[in-house]
Amino acid sequence: ERILARFNIFALSSNTEQMPNSMLEAMAANLPILATDVGDVKRMLAPENAPFVQPQNDMEALTAALSVLLSHQEERARLGALNRAHVRAAYSLDTMVRRYDALYAAPRAAKIT
Repeated sequence: ERILARFNIFALSSNTEQMPNSMLEAMAANLPILATDVGDVKRMLAPENAPFVQPQNDMEALTAALSVLLSHQEERARLGALNRAHVRAAYSLDTMVRRYDALYAAPRAAKIT
């Protein structure tokens, strides 16, 4: 938590991911995300952050997106706030418990009726 608070941008240049916990932590730390388009990365972010998810093997696009984020402090702050709100709404413990409860309740309800 103390380390992420020192970042201006969280960059994830993975070749493979599914649902990276490190990215959720960075979003909760109010950071904009620069990432490669692997796994669920794009789906996990606030929609406004999607332009900073680049094709997996396109280092020129990743570099260009990084340059934009580095040169626009206000945009970094805006995206960080949106990511934080999104991670709290979509990935909180309460949300997870409600979703699992609904998932497990559906087959039970189907058997009862």
